[in-house]
Amino acid sequence: MTEAAFDSPELTVEYLMQLGEDARVEIWDGEIFDMSPVGGLHQIVVDNIADLLRVYLKQNEIGTAFSDGLIYLMKNDNRSLKHAFIPDVSFLRNESIPEDWDITLPFPGVPDLAVEVVSPGDGAEEVQSKTRTYLAKGTLQVWVVYPETSEVHQFRKDEKPLVIRVYQGDDVIDAGELFPDIELVTSAFFKLPKWAEKLRKKS
Repeated sequence: MTEAAFDSPELTVEYLMQLGEDARVEIWDGEIFDMSPVGGLHQIVVDNIADLLRVYLKQNEIGTAFSDGLIYLMKNDNRSLKHAFIPDVSFLRNESIPEDWDITLPFPGVPDLAVEVVSPGDGAEEVQSKTRTYLAKGTLQVWVVYPETSEVHQFRKDEKPLVIRVYQGDDVIDAGELFPDIELVTSAFFKLPKWAEKLRKKS
């Protein structure tokens, strides 16, 4: 992630919306940054996770899963935005959605679940800072997903000091707090179509 070359005296929702759909930016500590470009592997993993959650949510209408694109304003207390994040995958429980939310605009709060799929250009400190900000603002769980090592690191708001739960292989992710009775096998996050398996073996 690199600092964006935008000149704005005040970072507001209106300013973000004026940048247009093609602008891939987030706000960190009152500064606007370009999001790192992603590759095919990243997008396959994002789609896998979103699809798995949506299958469950079709049978259990407890909320909505969003894939990359929805901006969360992270409960900013004033007009000038301090943080605004775009998770790769997110989940909102029905009861977390304000009745007065204008759904043409970014979400005014935080996701109940934020999933961040790590790209090669993402630094460790950047990922850690973002995770801690999600949890401090009220996100219940953050899943940091590593396609290169096929691991999922789970963080929970209610665990202090912060605990990292690491899942790999056929481990079942403990997600019952958000999705009762769901069974999410870690390896399903990283399943590649046959064409992608062939290409990855060559790389």
